Amino acid sequence: MKSTIRKTEKILRGKRVREFCQDNKGTLWIGTEDGGLNRFDPETKTFSFFMPSAGFTNIHGLCMVGDKLWVGTFSKGLKIVDTNTGNILKTYQKTDSPHSLVDNSIFAICRTATGDIYLGTMFGLLKYNEQTDDFDRIAELAGKFVYDIKEDSGGNLWLATYANGAYCFNVNEKRWKNYVHNEDNKESLPYDKVLSIFEDSHRQIWLTTQGGGFCLFHPDTETFTSYNSSNGLPNDVVYQIVEDADGLLWLTTNSGLACFNPVTKQVKVYTTANGLLDDQFNYRSSYRDEAGTIYLGSIDGFVVFNPKTFTENKNLPPVVITDFMLFNKEVRVGESSAPLEKSITFSDRITLQSDQNSFSFRIAALGYQLPKMNKLMYRLDGFDKNWITVGESPIVTYSNLGYGDYLFRVKASNSDGVWNPEEHLLYIHILPPFYFSIWAYCIYALLIIGCSVYAFWYFKQRSNRQHRRQLEKFEQEKEREIYNAKIDFFTNVAHEIRTPLALIKGPLENIILKKHLDPETREDLNIMQHNTERLLNLTNQLLDFRKVESQGYRLNFAKCDITNVLRETYMRFTSLSRQKGFDLTLELPEENFCAHVNREAFTKIISNLLNNGMKYADTYVHIKLEVDAENQAFYVITENDGVIIPDEMKEEIFQPFVRFSQKEEGKVATGAGIGLALSRSLAELHRGSLIMVPGEDANVFRLTLPIIQDMAISLDSDVMNKEVELQAEMSGEQFSDDKQEGRHQRESKHVVLVVEDNPDMLSFIERQLSSEYTVLTATNGKEALQALDSNFVNLVVSDVVMPLMDGFELCKIIKSEVGYSHIPIILLTAKTNLQSKIEGMELGADSYIEKPFSPEYLLAVVSNLINNREKLRQNFAKSPFVAVNTMALTKADEEFIKKLNEIILSNLSNQEFSMDDIADSLNMSRSSFYRKMKGVLDLTPNEYLRLERLKRAAQLLKEGESRINEICYMVGFNSSSYFSKCFQKQFGVLPKDFVG
Repeated sequence: MKSTIRKTEKILRGKRVREFCQDNKGTLWIGTEDGGLNRFDPETKTFSFFMPSAGFTNIHGLCMVGDKLWVGTFSKGLKIVDTNTGNILKTYQKTDSPHSLVDNSIFAICRTATGDIYLGTMFGLLKYNEQTDDFDRIAELAGKFVYDIKEDSGGNLWLATYANGAYCFNVNEKRWKNYVHNEDNKESLPYDKVLSIFEDSHRQIWLTTQGGGFCLFHPDTETFTSYNSSNGLPNDVVYQIVEDADGLLWLTTNSGLACFNPVTKQVKVYTTANGLLDDQFNYRSSYRDEAGTIYLGSIDGFVVFNPKTFTENKNLPPVVITDFMLFNKEVRVGESSAPLEKSITFSDRITLQSDQNSFSFRIAALGYQLPKMNKLMYRLDGFDKNWITVGESPIVTYSNLGYGDYLFRVKASNSDGVWNPEEHLLYIHILPPFYFSIWAYCIYALLIIGCSVYAFWYFKQRSNRQHRRQLEKFEQEKEREIYNAKIDFFTNVAHEIRTPLALIKGPLENIILKKHLDPETREDLNIMQHNTERLLNLTNQLLDFRKVESQGYRLNFAKCDITNVLRETYMRFTSLSRQKGFDLTLELPEENFCAHVNREAFTKIISNLLNNGMKYADTYVHIKLEVDAENQAFYVITENDGVIIPDEMKEEIFQPFVRFSQKEEGKVATGAGIGLALSRSLAELHRGSLIMVPGEDANVFRLTLPIIQDMAISLDSDVMNKEVELQAEMSGEQFSDDKQEGRHQRESKHVVLVVEDNPDMLSFIERQLSSEYTVLTATNGKEALQALDSNFVNLVVSDVVMPLMDGFELCKIIKSEVGYSHIPIILLTAKTNLQSKIEGMELGADSYIEKPFSPEYLLAVVSNLINNREKLRQNFAKSPFVAVNTMALTKADEEFIKKLNEIILSNLSNQEFSMDDIADSLNMSRSSFYRKMKGVLDLTPNEYLRLERLKRAAQLLKEGESRINEICYMVGFNSSSYFSKCFQKQFGVLPKDFVG
């Protein structure tokens, strides 16, 4: 269509046209926001300025009432103008009267069919009272910014508010209805800022909003149908609606003029490209005269047009591709590697390489009638699913397309939006990369065949190798089973030997400690003790080897005098060398030499080397110490004659259970020896080595160890003294008087429960403890629990390996059950490996003693545990401010004391509160509760209740906020004299002196 929109004459006073109103003579009164009131003659197209409006240039509302023009201004009140004389008859402004204007800014004026006049202001709605010539305020609209007022064909009054949606006054029901936006309801008002209300020729109500487009009201359902930019509007701000003779709705926005067809819902947009003064129209500024001419105000004058004069644009512009670009660089015909054989404008197909898959087209529509209104759409078949509208830039770009065939399609429309059915087509073929070409697939096929053949050969070879490895693994497992069976056998024998050894060693020590022994008997006993220690060392050596094999052996290194250790070991073998007539020599440096070693492990290595030499030598055994300061290492070399081991066999003798047998013609044979295997393992734990020196005329062993270890322990003199004292205490040389006194500090003996399945060991431990303690016995964990349930026990001594229930399980139950958790437990066992010790300590064991053990050491540990508990209890009882939770040594005790303390504190002032009440609250029997209290605190329940009351009293006395007699009753005492007596007995001071 061709628009007849045109700009008016420049003599219009003001640019921001707001209101249009025609008087009875046909003159069009035009109100502006910046120039006042103008008169326009539609016949002569001339303007005349209404001079009195120079005092109120900002006009927002016009309404004709007879020959009088009601003028609403911004901040200047309401003006009444006589259109015949041009005089201002009256001015209404806001005063203190309740019937004056509510505000001096009038935004809307409406005269209804019944003659009522309504004014819309920033703060409410007013109704003109002709009889009193003043205004009545509508209470329902108080404080509302009324922007527009319209009366529909049914007499209902519609109001547009700037922030509160729309209001409708139903004349039949005499009530107001408010319509607002609801986010959860799509059929509600689209936006609460309503700008204008319009009723079309079909009596349909339309509302425009500032941000939500416009909408149609459905009176039957009281819902709205919204239209916005998604439906084709240029913007969601719609100012005003005007209907033309054909029933089309013309909508002013801030981005152009839209023509909306209510039947087809189609939208056509007009902008400055069609001849508009400006795309920005003004609020509520529209008028249609009887001839169908439409007046629309903008921020730069107003436009006048008659839709009947519009003509249809029948020219359908063709579309062309003007340029082709690869990677944003224009491609020209004839360039090297250019895909164009001729201009892209005349090309109907192009072929691109695989690396030319990012390209652009510049397209254009060849239409010259309002060319800015022409539109372009494109689509790439094989990539795009829908048609895409071209924006401001006419360049179409595609990036990283896959290889294959595509069809680029472009079409154009004219200024009226009529699309040209003829499309411009361009076929595009993108070649695949080399790795997807036919030659590549041939190479792939050859590679697959070759790989398949290789894979078949490889898996066959691997299967053979796996089969051989399985056979080797099977043989190794069989050897390992035999080896482990030997180790397990000797280990089990060693464990079984340790318990009888303990029964031999313990009584033997007791006999030796007796003073009245004749010399011959004492010598025989010393020989027995020496051989007992020897047998014990042999079992320990076998167990050490087992620990080394299972990676359970760890060494701690400390600075040690190497020369002293070698001398001591040498002296132990001098007697044997004299008996056999061997030449045993020791060669040491002139000065003493110290290094970081584990003394026990180092002694075992040297002892095994000397023992091995003494066993197989013929005439001599030499031992020598060499120090290599440059390499920070030292060497211990032993040499002996006898049968010389061949070089090829000098490594195998370090295997477990292997020895060199001369009787079997120099062959390596299995035997019972593990000394060299253990010695090499201990040397490796030192980060050293033990080898046989090859190519010698004698059997030469060389031990190489570093002088300094990274994780060495530094022991000062105090620590050494403590170690000496501990050794002395363990050997029975010291036994302090205070410990002796601690055992007898009470008239009644403490009760110790001994749990041991070996009758001899059980009888022996019972005899050792019976002189100092009352001893109860049990042969397994279940019997021990029965004894704990029926007796008050101070300490438990338990073996680990027992039938029915072992020591670990018994320890776990004792430390987790609230009835026993206060009882200390000592685990007494032949299991010496580190894992067993860790397991026992994690289960809560208080001490872990290895068999065989010293009876004096066992008595010292028992006494120490019991005395420590006694000191802790005395400290709690005699100190007023020591909390009861310090007595908890296990988690179960902590929970028990916490619950007990909560119960007592909540009933502290209750004088009738007793032991039975506490036991009931803890869900315990009277006897179990009594045993638990005695075990944890060594107090009866009543004594503990009195002690907690006295401790609470001491706390209150320290705070100083209450008097002594008040505190007496606060903590549950009914006599202040008895309270003072108990306080002095417990803490050694009277309450009055404690306060001071």
